[in-house]
Amino acid sequence: MTENIPRWDLSVLYSSPDCPEMQKDMQSLSAQVERFCVRNKGKLAQVTPETFGKMIADYDAVETKMQKIQAYAYMNYAVAMNDQKNVDFYKATNQKTATLNDKLLFFELEINSLTDDQIKEKMTDPSVQKYASWINRIRSGRDHMTDEKTEKMLADHALQVDQAALDLYQKTMNEIDFRLDGQHVSEAQLNAAAYSNDMGLRHKAGMAMDKGLKEHIDVFTSVTNTIAQSRQKEDAWRGYKTPMEFRNKSNQVENEVVDALVQSVSESYPDVSHRYYALKAKWLGVDKLEYWDRNAPPAGVVQKKYTFEEAKNIVLSAYKEFDPEIGKIAQEFFDQNRIDAEPRAGKQGGEFAQPVYDGKPFIKMSFSGTSNDVLCLAHELGHGIHYVLSEKQGALNGDMPITLEETASIFGEMLAFQHMLKNEKDPKQRFALLADKTSRTMLTTYRQIAMHHYEEEVHNGVRQKGELKAQDLNAIWSKTQQDALGPAVINDDRSSASWANVPHLLHTPFYVYGYAFGECLTSSLYQVYESGKVPDFATKYKEMLSKGASERPAEMLKPFGLDASKPDFWKQGLGVIKGYVDRLETLTDQLGMDQSKSKIPVSLIHKSKSAGR
Repeated sequence: MTENIPRWDLSVLYSSPDCPEMQKDMQSLSAQVERFCVRNKGKLAQVTPETFGKMIADYDAVETKMQKIQAYAYMNYAVAMNDQKNVDFYKATNQKTATLNDKLLFFELEINSLTDDQIKEKMTDPSVQKYASWINRIRSGRDHMTDEKTEKMLADHALQVDQAALDLYQKTMNEIDFRLDGQHVSEAQLNAAAYSNDMGLRHKAGMAMDKGLKEHIDVFTSVTNTIAQSRQKEDAWRGYKTPMEFRNKSNQVENEVVDALVQSVSESYPDVSHRYYALKAKWLGVDKLEYWDRNAPPAGVVQKKYTFEEAKNIVLSAYKEFDPEIGKIAQEFFDQNRIDAEPRAGKQGGEFAQPVYDGKPFIKMSFSGTSNDVLCLAHELGHGIHYVLSEKQGALNGDMPITLEETASIFGEMLAFQHMLKNEKDPKQRFALLADKTSRTMLTTYRQIAMHHYEEEVHNGVRQKGELKAQDLNAIWSKTQQDALGPAVINDDRSSASWANVPHLLHTPFYVYGYAFGECLTSSLYQVYESGKVPDFATKYKEMLSKGASERPAEMLKPFGLDASKPDFWKQGLGVIKGYVDRLETLTDQLGMDQSKSKIPVSLIHKSKSAGR
């Protein structure tokens, strides 16, 4: 009997894209925007602090309603991209909300036009002080904002040019006829095969992915150039000096801090990621790993499979052991059908947690029963718990940068991992769990920084040459990946188009370093928790999450004695990851996991009939 893996129920938001409630809310939103413009445009400099506070509250209410509509449209689309009705609704919603946002542009521009003395005077009212962090974020970028006409032009360009390029990208990905053993398979199925313990399946899936991507490489190259050229034009208008400076501003983090993170991770390549992949080659009994073996489980261990119910119980137990309130919040995601974990055709690959500021958050993933899926469930629930605890902040103070966004998710993943490790008695299964966790950490830290280097080279290359060719992009990808993977991984032309399968690089340029930021930050935070040095840690942790984006990351870390501005901060987090590799190195010898010492061909050690995630 097939297991019942949940689908979410979005009807708590809207019963369908064309339901009366959706039409009513869209009309109401348009009316709210019009009223806001009529009442407030051109008047900010003259109003009292109390009136300014009312303006911001009204603006927050508009953004909250708009975000609810956008969230529903996106979630409805993400699980049924093969339904043209959903696709059309998603595009139409983006068009409508973009038009409304154009009308609202004046408000942030007028906030930035105030002098420091004027803003200081308006900040005297408590209703304004509530939004101090948001105001500071807006004003931190005022040197890079243009006039209203130019801002509308840039927004229109993003909608007409960038969105068209992104739509073309997604349409092309959806239409690729990936073939595995002569059968059509989805992108998600090929990605899942990378976690299989069947080496032959991994390699065939990897080659199928590469073949499918390269058949459409001209489209992906054109989209990449379009996005990079748009970034260049906007940076020129705004006066940003480097391609990633705009992202650092939005992430509320200084350029120097990001540089220190990137440098620390890059310098640790040989001692951490290179050693890890050399170990994995031993586990698989090969001299070198193929690119498609990076996420493979160790050979010699029968890969443990979990039902969704088992995964649910593991994750809920881990959260409840940490804190009953957090456990209760996690439980509600299951009880209220706010998780979509069923793999199916037409469903977007990957996973996410979607905040809904006028409602409750939802989670999307595709569950296939691996330990990686269990940790993924814990990760996305961490995001969801963060959104619930911070829901009182509203849309403006709740819109978190990735430098804060990944904290609760990675912390929750760590809780689940430690729970699984503690309750697993089989030494080899414990080894497999540690190996799987380390693989995830390599992806969120070392792979992300490798992709960050790829982005830097691509964007700088476009600025120098005007346009890059497919072979340029392939070469940059292979080089930056090889730097991170090390000599134990074969990384040649058979995997050189893999950049085309990373939509983050197009949708949100220079977003990826935030994952490494979050991993290292949370590793340090978890060390503080384990040490017991901070009394009532869980209460302080919930207080931090409840603040949303109402404080800068540096301020939120102070109660835990952490300072991201110190040179050794990143090395402390990376030390946790190095510790995993050290333990795996020792256990490899103790448990006899070095398959290179066996005379049995690795392909015969263990093969599974089904692919893991």
